[in-house]
Amino acid sequence: MTKINLLPWREEQRKEQQRQFISITVGAVVLMAALDAFVWVHTGSKIRAQDDRVKYLTKVSKDYDRKIAQIKNIEEEEEKLKKRIEVIETLQSSRPEIVKVFDDLARLMPNGLYLTAMENAGNSITMRGFAESNATVSSFMRNLDHSKWFTNPNLGSIESVMQNHRRMSKFSLKVRRPARSDKEEKPAGKKAGNKV
Repeated sequence: MTKINLLPWREEQRKEQQRQFISITVGAVVLMAALDAFVWVHTGSKIRAQDDRVKYLTKVSKDYDRKIAQIKNIEEEEEKLKKRIEVIETLQSSRPEIVKVFDDLARLMPNGLYLTAMENAGNSITMRGFAESNATVSSFMRNLDHSKWFTNPNLGSIESVMQNHRRMSKFSLKVRRPARSDKEEKPAGKKAGNKV
């Protein structure tokens, strides 16, 4: 039997296997690096796209916030204008009323009574004056209660004082001016007396 030396062949086969292993390892590393690079680039482009969308939405949101603030300012201005218009309309409508109120007041005052002061606060009027007697004040209050321009007369105070060497009743009373609808419903009552 001849002797065959297989050492060189085995050595060659081992080197070939090492080359194949190195090639496969390098190929796997290159493939992993390429895959990693692809994932990195793809993820980066997605992040950039998302950042762009966030920037766009932030800009749009700021625009809408600015518009909402402008709308709120416009609504506040509109409310102020409505209130001014209401005040102007109230003043315009009450303009002829004040003449009628004073005209009616002159008709309602009985003889022997005169006013020294009148104060208007909203729908309430405070009247101060002098009368010849308490009965004259009572008559005046009844006349006020029957008027369509006054309601709920309420005597605040009455006291006896000397005025021009005569005993007089100094009084203070409050009346309310009814709302417009109440004036229309309230029947016109007795209007008596003249201003002295």
